[in-house]
Amino acid sequence: MIRTTVLSAVMVGLLLIGTEANAQSAAPQPPKRLTLSERLAKPVTFEYQKAPLKEAMEDLKEKMLIPIVLDTKKMEENAISLEIPISGKSSEAPAIDDINKLLRGAGLSGEIRLDVLYISPLKGQKEFHICRLYRLSKGADAAELVKRITSKIAAETWRDAGGPGEIVTVAPTVIAISHTPATHREIERMRGKELSSVSAPLDQIAALAPTKGPNPLAAISQALRRPNSAEYPETPVREALADWANNAKVKLAFDAASLKAAGVTPGTPLSVNFSNMPADSVLNLMLEGFGLAWTLEEDQVLITIPKVAAAKELTITYDTKGLVPPSDNETLVRALQRTIRPAIWDNPGRITAAEGVLKIRQTVQAHRMIETWLADLRTALKPAPAAK
Repeated sequence: MIRTTVLSAVMVGLLLIGTEANAQSAAPQPPKRLTLSERLAKPVTFEYQKAPLKEAMEDLKEKMLIPIVLDTKKMEENAISLEIPISGKSSEAPAIDDINKLLRGAGLSGEIRLDVLYISPLKGQKEFHICRLYRLSKGADAAELVKRITSKIAAETWRDAGGPGEIVTVAPTVIAISHTPATHREIERMRGKELSSVSAPLDQIAALAPTKGPNPLAAISQALRRPNSAEYPETPVREALADWANNAKVKLAFDAASLKAAGVTPGTPLSVNFSNMPADSVLNLMLEGFGLAWTLEEDQVLITIPKVAAAKELTITYDTKGLVPPSDNETLVRALQRTIRPAIWDNPGRITAAEGVLKIRQTVQAHRMIETWLADLRTALKPAPAAK
């Protein structure tokens, strides 16, 4: 049975189509679990003739076993109804391309965000950048490859052309790129023989990005990467968040004054239905429609507003031994600052580099990206697995 949950514009403003995408087969040796990116990179078969948008998205959810979120608040602002008829037929292209071709007729587009396919209006859509690290194929020249990418793929959008896109050589065999998901897909399509994206396994990130000295985020980061499910039909937001925290095994606190200023009361209703997604993705999607955010207050997750969350900073010292030559911490600092949300590095004093360590003062959200980035880099520097 398809279960859908509408978070109305008054409540949260998202339509979330639940998924059992990660359900495991009873077979003794189940096939490798595909990521959302991998599922969307494969073709999907569909044909719709004036099908209501909501029904078409439910059908795609069942076909592909993926979670889909419709930003109904922004859709309402743009006079786009969930019942708007859409028509289109799939080709043999990757599913993400065929789905976006289908959605464009309704003035919408979809991209991977927070571990879901996030669909929102094209009009007024903010450009969303993600950072990925790529391992170069044997014999590929990093400098030459960077030139080919920036001159042939979205040429006007890169830093040297005055755009927001960033591409940095981190090591002779690794480059880091910050750009839109669509540009990443084009890079992989055109240059897939010369590079491959690398991601550290979620359960190994802490080990691959070790720290020196106290790390106030260690326990909470591990908890937030574990799978979590949330099914809250018309549930008071405080009750839903408390249950989420209990399932995630984290302590929770509420910034009552900030929530009141944002117009969110403990009894404000929340409706979501997610299955087996990273706990932080579930939390961020629950908070996003309310215009809320989270940070860390001692050993608790604090639910607050973005302004308060951005003002709370932590200092963590990362062990970078083996990532770059001891004398070349400058390369590591430059790559981090250019590919992890460049706007947050306004103060040069946020990073202090010494041999084998980086001492960084940043927000909770920035530190979690830094930790993942360093783990991805350590993974990318390992020899590529032998082809089977």
